[in-house]
Amino acid sequence: MSLINSLVFGSEGSYSILGIPVTFHKESRAGLPNQSPVIKLVTEYFNKFYYIISQEYLNAFMHEMGHALTAKLFSLNSKIVILTNSCNSETRLTSAGPWKDIVGPWKGTVILASGPMSSLAFSTCKLALAIILKNYIPPLIFLVLNISSLICIARELIFVCNSISRKDTRDYGLIAQQGNIYLALAIAALLTEYILAAFIVNNLISSYL
Repeated sequence: MSLINSLVFGSEGSYSILGIPVTFHKESRAGLPNQSPVIKLVTEYFNKFYYIISQEYLNAFMHEMGHALTAKLFSLNSKIVILTNSCNSETRLTSAGPWKDIVGPWKGTVILASGPMSSLAFSTCKLALAIILKNYIPPLIFLVLNISSLICIARELIFVCNSISRKDTRDYGLIAQQGNIYLALAIAALLTEYILAAFIVNNLISSYL
């Protein structure tokens, strides 16, 4: 139950999943200057409510597990950290040394691209399940599953575009730093998955709705 509480409600805890250490913990950070305690409290509760309804903790977990499991295929150990008050998450390699020297461009591209692709695959499965079970689940559950899936799908695409344009330290920004050929292949893989997801969902809508 502790893991379920962390995935659904963002409860703090540490786990080992498929041999991968996963930690949910609250980040200590100062509020905005001159921000009243009431405003800070309301903001925290609103964010918490949004993260729960949109299933952000579960989505972040699936994204990072994509990175971590792919790294494990390359015999690289990693750990996952998910910050419960901001829903920021990170997969950290536990090997010593510079990241690029440890991984290399090809393996690095596969590991970095696997996060958004895992998140997209998971959201598509949730969307498909909601459509198939529409007549068997409460309307509120159907709505939550659809909205949370669509939010995750759209957010991943926005993050990827922003990361590429800025060449930042997020997934596709790091891929962009490695060269255009790696970036082109990663984009092609993600777009193929988006097209496949749209095709599957469209067929399910035609069949079940």
